[in-house]
Amino acid sequence: GPRTRYRMTRVSASQAAASREEVTVWSEAVGVAVKSVADFVRGVARLGGFFGRKPDGNPGVETLWRGDHRLPDFILGYRCRAKLRPKDVGNR
Repeated sequence: GPRTRYRMTRVSASQAAASREEVTVWSEAVGVAVKSVADFVRGVARLGGFFGRKPDGNPGVETLWRGDHRLPDFILGYRCRAKLRPKDVGNR
């Protein structure tokens, strides 16, 4: 069938449905700062296997679904790391 075309708007990530924790986790996992919803969506797609090369276009539904299902694993790891990280390391 024909490919569905859509345009990702440049809405700030703070206005999106994603929580601050999700945005932080994604930024650390992918290594890119999230400035907009489009950045977040492409990042979730990267977790789902999207490469983001110029000829690739926008991510598809299946790739977004895979990335969305991996994000909770990253959030759990982020929370565990925060609990295990010592609060005060001090100078040695």
